[in-house]
Amino acid sequence: MKHMKISVIIMAAITAVLMILTIISPSSTDSKSLFANWFMVIILGVFCVVQLVCVFTGKFSAKRLGFYLLHIGLVLFLVGSFMYFVSGEKIPVHMTVQKDQTYSTIQRSDDSKVNLGFDIGITDFKFEQYPDRSPKFYNAKVVIYREGSNTPITKDLYVNGPITENGYKIYLMSYSSQTGDISLMFKTNIGEWPCIIAIWCILIGVFFTCFSKKRERGAKS
Repeated sequence: MKHMKISVIIMAAITAVLMILTIISPSSTDSKSLFANWFMVIILGVFCVVQLVCVFTGKFSAKRLGFYLLHIGLVLFLVGSFMYFVSGEKIPVHMTVQKDQTYSTIQRSDDSKVNLGFDIGITDFKFEQYPDRSPKFYNAKVVIYREGSNTPITKDLYVNGPITENGYKIYLMSYSSQTGDISLMFKTNIGEWPCIIAIWCILIGVFFTCFSKKRERGAKS
């Protein structure tokens, strides 16, 4: 129990430091910039260790399931964010609507090229506008040729409706009516699933924690 109290105190102190650093530096809310500083990596690493100590210190109890899920969820979220920092990236790309035009490589902001491992093109694009000319609906017809196959795969790409191909999640960002260019975002993030699992662990952990507290209050009354 003594070790548990010490762990909780350390965890609270680290959490306070993280909150202060986030307030001082707004850019630190992005997982890339969070891990770009070695000092932050050390703090977050210690934070993860303390979370695990809180989980594995003491005897296991089903009543503390919410407590365990909360701490494991926090660790998974930070691990997923670090995985994105190490290998994830976002590459904005501009493409034109042409039936016979496909792209097998895309270009980063530093002019280096990335081989996608497939060919992609936009064969059609439809959009609707509100009376004030603000965008209402975007839909791009995307054609994909996978390596070693001459058979095209057609997919619909919407705003907030990305498609996935060869490890890339492709987002439709915007459309220029003046140039006819389509703006896409190619995103890779192997830490996405750990973060999704982490969010569910935290949500379920909060539910179990609140539920167990209500049961304890009911038993005492």
